[in-house]
Amino acid sequence: MSPYRKIVNQRTGQTIVARAKFCTGFFCSFRGLMFTMSLSDDEGLIFKRRRESRLRAGIHSLGMRYTIAIVWLDRELTVVDTRSLPPWRAACVPVRAAKYIIEALPDTLHRVAVGDRLVFDEVTV
Repeated sequence: MSPYRKIVNQRTGQTIVARAKFCTGFFCSFRGLMFTMSLSDDEGLIFKRRRESRLRAGIHSLGMRYTIAIVWLDRELTVVDTRSLPPWRAACVPVRAAKYIIEALPDTLHRVAVGDRLVFDEVTV
């Protein structure tokens, strides 16, 4: 099974992120996008928490060199919050409990809204 997913907005049919890496291991989840120089327009990361929570879905942008978009989803892949996060912010939590977190470029926020349901389709590499 490929670690990459295409994220599609079920309401609009629009691709949100064409190639998002599903971070399952500790190192990938710990590192995220920290210390990366850039991210291409079609790339992103997906993080899965063990259970829905506001606090456990919190993230930071310490070590980041560019602004990122954050999309939080509940267990049914419904968007519960979105935010643009500039570099070097200590903490950011969603307004509602989330199980999945998507990190991508800020333009991603133009293709998704709170209440949208997303789909993760497997991408073959």
